Amino acid sequence: MATTLTIRDRAGADDERIAELALQSITFHVERFADLRPAPSREWVRGQFAELLDQDTEAVGRTRCRVAEREGVVVGFLTAVLRDAPEGGLERFDGPLVYVSDVAVDARVRRQGVGRALMDDAETWARERGACALTLNVRHGNPARSLYEELGYHPTWQTYRKNL
Repeated sequence: MATTLTIRDRAGADDERIAELALQSITFHVERFADLRPAPSREWVRGQFAELLDQDTEAVGRTRCRVAEREGVVVGFLTAVLRDAPEGGLERFDGPLVYVSDVAVDARVRRQGVGRALMDDAETWARERGACALTLNVRHGNPARSLYEELGYHPTWQTYRKNL
């Protein structure tokens, strides 16, 4: 029997769990991609998220952190930022866009619809704010790419790197 998944706004009491999930996600990437720095401390991660969320004090409603909760336990989170349409560059945006800066799902519940629910929630929020697009960065070998493609995302720019 499946348990109910609830998507809700982050509360201050969630910050430790968010830091734990973020660190779990960072460690997942560090173990798979040789060009990443070693995983930082939980305190550093928590500080980074606090800084991101504090950025919203000047522009209320432009930064969002939502958590996925199952049986009273936060099992995932997503952070997103509403941005004005870029004025320069080559890519065309016909209005504001939402940049999904972080998506993390507890390893024990991956591939159970948590990431999809968080992304669907972000899309609803973006549409309500008149965004013309959602964007996110994802590493080439990240298995979550298949979810993003199922949801209608497609690759645009790619970063190439040559170590010297």
